[in-house]
Amino acid sequence: MAPTKPAVPATKPQAKKPQIRGKGLKKKKVQLRFVIDCTHPSEDSILDVANFEQYLKTRIKINGKTGNFAGGKGAQHSVTLGREKGTKIILNSEIPFSKR
Repeated sequence: MAPTKPAVPATKPQAKKPQIRGKGLKKKKVQLRFVIDCTHPSEDSILDVANFEQYLKTRIKINGKTGNFAGGKGAQHSVTLGREKGTKIILNSEIPFSKR
């Protein structure tokens, strides 16, 4: 008699169950961080970083309104703008924000 292979049942790989969107799932929080390095323009006296920061605070629109840094829908400080080391301006946003 010829040797035979032992009978092993063929198993199919189990497919992942599709997760139904419902009450249990929450969206991921959007974290955007933009850094503007003003080192060279400020060293050459071309740009004053404090004035540029104030300009951005007055011009950035949040929810269709300029100067609206308090946030909306109960969110405190959804967009923040600040300086780091005197030459870098950092913009943090927890809401979708235009990159233009």
